[in-house]
Amino acid sequence: MNKKYISSLLLIFILVWQVQAQEWTRKLDGPQLPSLPWASSMFDGEDVVETSNGGYVMAGIQSYATGAIRDYPTLVKVDAQGFTLWEKSYFSDSANVVGFSKLALLEMPNTNLLLAGANMGLIHLIQTNSLGDTLWTKTYNSYCTQGGGPCTIDNISLEATLDGNYILAIGSHITLGAPIDLLQTQLIKITPTGIIIWNKTYQDVWTEAMKPTLDGGYILAGLKDHTPMLYKVDLNGDSTWVHTYSGTTMSSLHSVVQHPDSSYVVVMETHGIAGTTPTIAKIDKTGANILWTTLDIGATLGGATGRAMHVAYDPAGYYVVTGSRFFPHAILNIMLDIAMVVKLDLAGNVLLERSFDESTANEGKVIRPTNSHGYIMVGDYSSKAYLVKIDSLLNRAHHRVQGYVYKDDNASCIQDSAELGLANWMIEIKRADGTVVYATTDSTGYYDVEVDTGAFTVKVNLPNTLWGLCIDSVNLVSTQLHNSDTLHFGARGLFSCPSLNVDISTSLLRRCSTTVYTVSYCNSGTADALNATIDVTLDTTLTLVHSSISWGAVTGGGINTFLFNMGTIPAGACGSFTITTSVSCYAQLGATHCVQAHIYPDTLCGNSSPFWDQSDIDVKGTCYGDSIVYFIRNIGTGPMGATRQYFVTEDHVMLFIRNFNLGPGDSIREVIHTTNGAAYRLQAEEDANHPHSAYSALGVTMCVADPLNSNMSVGVLGQYIEDDGSPAISIDCQQNVGSWDPNDKRGIPRGYGATHAIEVNTDLEYHIRFQNTGTDTAFSVVISDTLSSYLDPLTVVAGASSHPYQWELKDDGILVFTFNPIKLPDSTANEPASHGFVKFKIKQRPDLPLGTVIYNTAAIVFDRNPPVLTNTTFHTLEEDFIIDLVKIIDRPETTIDVYPNPFQEEARVVVKGEDFAKLEIRIVDAMGREVGYQQVRSKQTINIQRKNLNAGVYFFQLIGDDELIGTGKIIAK
Repeated sequence: MNKKYISSLLLIFILVWQVQAQEWTRKLDGPQLPSLPWASSMFDGEDVVETSNGGYVMAGIQSYATGAIRDYPTLVKVDAQGFTLWEKSYFSDSANVVGFSKLALLEMPNTNLLLAGANMGLIHLIQTNSLGDTLWTKTYNSYCTQGGGPCTIDNISLEATLDGNYILAIGSHITLGAPIDLLQTQLIKITPTGIIIWNKTYQDVWTEAMKPTLDGGYILAGLKDHTPMLYKVDLNGDSTWVHTYSGTTMSSLHSVVQHPDSSYVVVMETHGIAGTTPTIAKIDKTGANILWTTLDIGATLGGATGRAMHVAYDPAGYYVVTGSRFFPHAILNIMLDIAMVVKLDLAGNVLLERSFDESTANEGKVIRPTNSHGYIMVGDYSSKAYLVKIDSLLNRAHHRVQGYVYKDDNASCIQDSAELGLANWMIEIKRADGTVVYATTDSTGYYDVEVDTGAFTVKVNLPNTLWGLCIDSVNLVSTQLHNSDTLHFGARGLFSCPSLNVDISTSLLRRCSTTVYTVSYCNSGTADALNATIDVTLDTTLTLVHSSISWGAVTGGGINTFLFNMGTIPAGACGSFTITTSVSCYAQLGATHCVQAHIYPDTLCGNSSPFWDQSDIDVKGTCYGDSIVYFIRNIGTGPMGATRQYFVTEDHVMLFIRNFNLGPGDSIREVIHTTNGAAYRLQAEEDANHPHSAYSALGVTMCVADPLNSNMSVGVLGQYIEDDGSPAISIDCQQNVGSWDPNDKRGIPRGYGATHAIEVNTDLEYHIRFQNTGTDTAFSVVISDTLSSYLDPLTVVAGASSHPYQWELKDDGILVFTFNPIKLPDSTANEPASHGFVKFKIKQRPDLPLGTVIYNTAAIVFDRNPPVLTNTTFHTLEEDFIIDLVKIIDRPETTIDVYPNPFQEEARVVVKGEDFAKLEIRIVDAMGREVGYQQVRSKQTINIQRKNLNAGVYFFQLIGDDELIGTGKIIAK
């Protein structure tokens, strides 16, 4: 072991990573058919393909021992992390499902799937769409019944041909009485729609594998006259040559692949005194000469014997083989199959080997290279099918880096016994090729990571500006496998300050019901926070019922604001408490309820911009009867360096824009009188160099005397970002619900319109909700969220949750929340307690192009059950959102769009659905004075120029062929 210590007279920071292996293993039970008992089923994996839309599809056979055994061809789609997306069985409505034993699978260029199988002397071909839905099924007769004895179809291959068609190869045998069997092969060439082009048989030939060849023909591998053989046919299926290898001790050739030089590589077993050993051989393009043979591959894995089942050619210049090694079981006195993978160079030299112990898998059947430069393997273990995803090094030979991240209080660069580790610090590890892996330190500051050989740059993500680095990054060069480096690094604060953050949220809200909010907080600063408090402001439709800690009223904070004394929050410490509220029975269904938490001290310190004027704008607001009262206050230590603006919107309409300029501690009040139940939002500009946010904003709704009988706006506020840019403030706005999906994901803000439009560089929050709808207590819940490549993983901030959790960022951007133990009761035993949630924040990668769509989905695993996928959220990056401010007059076929709205220089009015010979628009101000008029002929678009219009709201009438067709508002910014 090499030990390297990085030290400096300057302050030292620890570098840390904890990267999980780039692999996963998934045991699959297959789908449960409603009429058959799952407990009696077996699921065998047969084939796998990587799909062009991401993830993998596995073909398997689901067998039910219910009287006569029934065998159902089945497809299972998993995502890139191995989580099941869908699973489909075929022929489940047919009684003729006996005898399926082999399947073959292909993805077509149009992303449809072709699944081939055979049973009862018939050959079946199923085409599905990318979701596994059957498009058509074809059945072909085989020649299996010729010969006068019981016939078995043993093998089936399906391949695409060079001319855009497909070919099936079927190997079968007819039992004529021991020890004589009649061997035969059938080739069927078909069109993409399943129409037969030609159909040929070959007697005394038994095919295990078939591949198209570079000359347009096909190579068959298996037996001829019970002797290992290769059989070459041309593009029409006519024999070109056949070679048998009777002078060897080889078994049947199980798999074949053609090398780019037109030679062939095959795998089989070689028979010896001790038994069979896995073997790979290369044969020249004529089939006449064996160029090299490598015996007993996988020997270093143990086991005296074994079997090689499938070989694939890796375009990177390797062969990879899967099969099994056989190990004796001391107690049961049987041989156990242990799946293996072996990687070889083009000369047949073994480079890497890996086995899977008996608790994971017992046979590898098919292996294929993946687009990520790794491999996907399918096989079976006991009664389950399994998929294994491994990296290019088979995840066996790695270089290990380990050490501790700690707070170096005495600047010695050596961790003393009293110096604590730093938990949940994120690390970026970038390879020379640009690929990135992320990791998170554990609760003790320890990391232990496996990396491939090569050059890496390791960079630490600082939680805030209170911390500094003596080394911005470390270049690590890993040249040896099976070796390790120990790197200990220390960190020390540049400023002695606390840095508090807070988050508040709940699972869901229902009218006339209680809901429990969780308030979570952390101190990521370098000093303890003394006399800390948290103010919680509840929506006026929420009533505080109970809290897990005591509370008091906040002087001057409003009628629904409560103070919680937190005492001292040590540096690095986190905690949480709960607040139980009741939702008013008078709240309108779908109404939005907003709550806010503000933690103190919230004083900013550290390396802020020298150009920041030290002002810090805070917006608060609440309902008073049928009015909204907003307070805009400068809670910073310095006066505003310049006059800035704030504006108020009603739903999506800008009511007014006003100037303000506040000294430290000064405030202004804005009262809005309303009786229409609209959603209002006040947004005030911050200094351009403010360390956290460009503005402060707050939305308020439901300020009406009779919420149940008012035409209130619902869901409007959720379309806009909640202004909790400061880590010391958290705002949570949720609509109450009448029904819900028990496991879902919500993106915050929701975004405007059907495209969920948000602006570039808008921060996102994700709220993941889960519920145990099973029949027993769930003891663990794991949520895996593969982040969009348009999001910056290093900006993740884990937030409030219903239950304690551990979290980590790993691999190439996978965020994992683990609730263990959680003891989540099932919904039939305790419905209110069966719910849970977790929330996190994340930033976009900077300055993404307009039109970018950010998707996100999470997978939720209860105990060891198959994952439950949430809905997919999406946001589109846009500007100048189209705002629906138009009322159309009794013309259901007509639509009127006004955009951009608000506008600065020009707005466009577009009429769709009808053509008018003459189109007129009249524009008036709030006093009813006409300030604009335009007329166009034979056009359906009018461009409104800003010209002399002052900022504000204007009203228009749109007239088509002398009839009023619509009215609306336009907003000049």
